[in-house]
Amino acid sequence: MNPYSQKPDLAYAQTRWIPTLQNDFATRADWCIKDFKNANHPPSVFLTHANVLTAKPNEKVKLRGKASDPDGDKLTFKWWQYEEVGTYKGKINLSTDRRDGKFSVSTFTMPNDIKKGETIHIILEVSDSKTLPLTRYQRVIIVGS
Repeated sequence: MNPYSQKPDLAYAQTRWIPTLQNDFATRADWCIKDFKNANHPPSVFLTHANVLTAKPNEKVKLRGKASDPDGDKLTFKWWQYEEVGTYKGKINLSTDRRDGKFSVSTFTMPNDIKKGETIHIILEVSDSKTLPLTRYQRVIIVGS
């Protein structure tokens, strides 16, 4: 579902990345003319657990990630379900607890109708606070058990 048009859109799975790609390209061009101190650099994003987890129906899942920025920029964390790639076709309700700007926790309850082997993909998206923000990602795959 394309969140802008509110209509099913098979191309949205690819087009959602365009703003991030354009910002990344523009910033890389800046690297050609600016010194390190005056150029923007992407945040580093890490999960504090494995990138593949297993969970049973109705089990609470806790996701944790951290990030740092080489320029000391303020960071924004966002957790979201990457619906197009998961084999579980339902939606989950992510609850996010933002902490000190360098660490984030998100929780959800595994759906009661998930079948063994079905997957839910969750993305941790972290952006810096520059005019052309740089964004990096980590993916967690939760497998029904």
